[in-house]
Amino acid sequence: MIGIIFPDIPRLYTGIAEWLACILYVNLLPKRFSRKIFIPLLLIIGVIQVTLQMLAGTFPLFFWISGMLLNILWMFITIMFLSKTTFHTILFMVAKAFIVAEMTAAIAWQSYCYILIYSNKNSEILQFILISMIYLLLYSIINLVEKYQKNQFIPKIIQTKEVIISLLIGIIIFSVGNIGFLMTISGIVTSYDSNTIFIIRSLVNISGFLLLYTQEQHIVEIYLQNELTAIQNVVQNQYEQYIAFNENSELIKKKVHDLKHQLYFLKNESNEHKRTSYIKEMEEMIQNFEAKIETGNAVLDTVLTRKNQYCIQHQINFTCLVQGELLEKIDTIDLCTLFGNALDNAIEAVEKINEIDKKLITLKVTSKSNFIIIRLSNYFEDEINFQNNQFPTTSKQNKEYHGYGLKSMEYIVQKYHGNINFKQQNKWIHLTILLPKI
Repeated sequence: MIGIIFPDIPRLYTGIAEWLACILYVNLLPKRFSRKIFIPLLLIIGVIQVTLQMLAGTFPLFFWISGMLLNILWMFITIMFLSKTTFHTILFMVAKAFIVAEMTAAIAWQSYCYILIYSNKNSEILQFILISMIYLLLYSIINLVEKYQKNQFIPKIIQTKEVIISLLIGIIIFSVGNIGFLMTISGIVTSYDSNTIFIIRSLVNISGFLLLYTQEQHIVEIYLQNELTAIQNVVQNQYEQYIAFNENSELIKKKVHDLKHQLYFLKNESNEHKRTSYIKEMEEMIQNFEAKIETGNAVLDTVLTRKNQYCIQHQINFTCLVQGELLEKIDTIDLCTLFGNALDNAIEAVEKINEIDKKLITLKVTSKSNFIIIRLSNYFEDEINFQNNQFPTTSKQNKEYHGYGLKSMEYIVQKYHGNINFKQQNKWIHLTILLPKI
């Protein structure tokens, strides 16, 4: 292949490659417009992208970099205009889109040159058909690779450092990939043919894409590991609360045994202060037993009794109808975490209500067919935005674990192959968990 001279990539195909790369990464992000508006906007944006490339092709060699920067700027505007995400995420996606566009344009054009030009079957129609097919193949592969990546975490994990690294990788890859063309055009180097330059350019662009993909995968794995650690902390915290309350319940049972002795001393106690103290202690014990909930599941009894005790103390009306035996095969820690976090969120929500008669929480655990249905509802007057499947807040008592209560619940529900759903309807927040019977 030595001595082969490939024509430069037509600006039309470079512009289309950049446009398709923008579409690919915009589709991985939350969109700003409805589908009805989105598609016409894409067509307009594509025409502008190609026009800018054609315009840059008329610039003198000295302004070649300026022409490239103009097209990169339009790619940035495209992603920013069409998607709803953070500024850091937009910059990161622009770097990836630009490298992908460079890579696909180089590979497609080189493939075209091998297949058609040197088989003497060159025509503009065949050229367009072949380039389109190669673009379709390459972008489909890249889309599958990107879909495998957990892009939903990108807005949370991409910070200034990651953006700077991605931009530097983009600049280096572009410079190395195109330096051969510049040196050849300027006459500095004449020993390399365009085939060699295209091969180097394609390999460099592939390396750049893999570098960015590896960088992204690395930071996602770190983020998920931190998420798992936080979830484990939440789980451990709920379990420790269960153990502590269970031990406290045992102490209460022992003290109740002594109530008859305290009643005897109370009858014969002449000191008013001591008598009042005895009465207060007895009232607390009675209240603890009034709060006791029995469901048929010892672990769930402890968790619900503890929450009910808190509700009684804070004038919250907590009603439950629970078939605890349905949950016997769920691990103790999972049971504590699932119901503990759900009730913590419900309690926090109703505590914001001033009217006592509106501080309402209901819990039902029933079965239907081969499924266990857990439904927790609480009254709440304000409108809540459930965007991105998030609870409005987490437990006030555990602010260091803010945001991880729902994640720990989702983790547990997925562990048992179930489904979790929440919505607000008629000023009631409904959390529904569907679990297959184990």
